[in-house]
Amino acid sequence: MNKNKIFAQLSKYSLEAQIDDFEKYILGAGGQSRVDLSELKKAYEDDIKDAPDDYINYLEGYYSEQYDFLVNIQPNIFNKSALVSLYSCLEHNLNDYCNICQKIAQTNISVTDFNGDGIHKAKKYLTKLMDINFGLSQEWQFMTEFNKVRNCVVHANGDIKKMNSTEALKTIIDKTPTLSLNNENNIIISLGYLNDTILEIRKLFQWLYTHLEQSAK
Repeated sequence: MNKNKIFAQLSKYSLEAQIDDFEKYILGAGGQSRVDLSELKKAYEDDIKDAPDDYINYLEGYYSEQYDFLVNIQPNIFNKSALVSLYSCLEHNLNDYCNICQKIAQTNISVTDFNGDGIHKAKKYLTKLMDINFGLSQEWQFMTEFNKVRNCVVHANGDIKKMNSTEALKTIIDKTPTLSLNNENNIIISLGYLNDTILEIRKLFQWLYTHLEQSAK
């Protein structure tokens, strides 16, 4: 096995390890949320059991706020953070893939010579250098939508009305069961969307590395 093939295999294994870690992280977050809700329910039942009548309304208000935080606010904060990290993983590994392709093609042309943001720059580079037709990849269509969702989270804290791509974001959200809107403006990221994203990233790179293996024959 030549040096470039070794680099490709190492990069592929590194990606798979990163994706596996994300899956464990997200699964753990879901489990912890269930534990937190169970503990909150027990604390509420213990507190209200012997509470005087004039204190019950206060307790119900307090625990209602805590429940809302655990069910709505905290998961959305976590999921937005995880989404941004997942996008960074996608972008980083696309750049790694571009660098490997540059070595295989033995060219001085680098992905950094192209214009555009991260994933779109990588697409331009790979289309030109490796003749990869991204139109054949359903996963790439998902990534372009993922890019818009990520940009809205990063640049507008999830408020679609603050983005130039408001209508495109509405279309994405309407057709994606694991995305929703709060107060008609703010994107709600579910654990399901994160899991779908992990699956699509994994499938995209399986397709890309298969293309690399075939072109190296």
